[in-house]
Amino acid sequence: MLLLPLALWSTFPGWNHVLLVPASALFAIFFFGIEELAVQLEEPFSILPIHNLCDGVRVVTDDLRATKGHELRLV
Repeated sequence: MLLLPLALWSTFPGWNHVLLVPASALFAIFFFGIEELAVQLEEPFSILPIHNLCDGVRVVTDDLRATKGHELRLV
């Protein structure tokens, strides 16, 4: 991203070199957004509330065991 303005220099002739700053900023936002999306797609469990879900399942199963009057038998 640091060398992008040098690559875009010839596409903005004359006094339009001032437009390199917003163009580089837009490219940076786009590319870094794609990078962040790819990281979240690779590791979905770091952003999902898995521990809360497991705690909820544990509470429900404990309640089921208490209301049935006997322990669950694991096969």
